[in-house]
Amino acid sequence: SPASNVISLAVNSTIPPTPLISAGGSTTFCGGENVLLSSNVSTGNQWYKDGIPIGGATAATLSITTAGTYTAKVFLGGCQSSVSNSIVTTVLPQPVKPIINYNTPEFTTTSGYAHYQWYFNNNLISGVDTNSYRPTQTGAYKVVVIDNNNCINTSDSFVLRVLAVA
Repeated sequence: SPASNVISLAVNSTIPPTPLISAGGSTTFCGGENVLLSSNVSTGNQWYKDGIPIGGATAATLSITTAGTYTAKVFLGGCQSSVSNSIVTTVLPQPVKPIINYNTPEFTTTSGYAHYQWYFNNNLISGVDTNSYRPTQTGAYKVVVIDNNNCINTSDSFVLRVLAVA
């Protein structure tokens, strides 16, 4: 038979470098917080969570807010690198939002947390680390609870108004 048409192939022998990824803080963090992951390769990154590509995650950094195993590859000139090292993140549950109860003459909230911080008009009331507080004046009070993992949550403000003095 007659010879077929000629097809030229160009082989790109440059395989992109395998990225090395690192975390900019603790990989165990509380719900509502994050950790920033960084690749040592500035362009062409593709980030993965649990082996699945993260859509649009192609920058040199990635802010993580969920638990999982994160890796990256570099894509360059139609070629891809080997997969990077992996970083495992763990997200600890945030404590339940505390509710302030007022039972004259004191405030109480859920017991069982490691620490409590009471605030009056957004200023810390020093020296109080219990689930109850006896207010001394009219204003807005709130409490921050801290669990054994150092995860925090804050109550809504409770506005105390004294209308009369017995």
